Amino acid sequence: ASLRILLRVGETEYKRSLVAAPPGSAVLLEGPDGSFVLPADDARPLVFIAGGVGVAPFLSMLAEAAARERRLDATLFYSNRRPEDAAELDTLARLEQAVPGFHMVPTMTRMERSHRRWTGEITPIGPELLARYLPTLDGPRYYVAGSPALVASVRYVLLRQLGVAFEDIKIEMFTGY
Repeated sequence: ASLRILLRVGETEYKRSLVAAPPGSAVLLEGPDGSFVLPADDARPLVFIAGGVGVAPFLSMLAEAAARERRLDATLFYSNRRPEDAAELDTLARLEQAVPGFHMVPTMTRMERSHRRWTGEITPIGPELLARYLPTLDGPRYYVAGSPALVASVRYVLLRQLGVAFEDIKIEMFTGY
């Protein structure tokens, strides 16, 4: 068995120790703590919204769908500042090919600070971007993961501006990164 850890390397002792640990090191884990799982039924479309390393639970969900050869009516909106900051874009592109019905919309919001070329979306996640890619904003189940600021902002947009029902929004906040 193997374990993949997705994190934004920062200035905490925990992260420095983890990055410095050689492969095969023993670790003590607590969790998992998340609540994102694929619904048993395929009746409603799924909208995944991730900021930065908030993409981690979606990687797991999509990998599960690929392993089970499951069709997913799902769209992932994945926001990062620059392509250099976007974790697992290549993996997500492969999953887009492997999971029928899954579509990814990556967006980079600070391209002026990038050294890479980007021809995709540069719009922050909001009503305009969602409406451009979703056939309807009413009806899907929404899963939102990322920094507390991103999650709060997207949740506000979904609830207050788009009228999405509270019970149709699941959230996970990634603090300290």
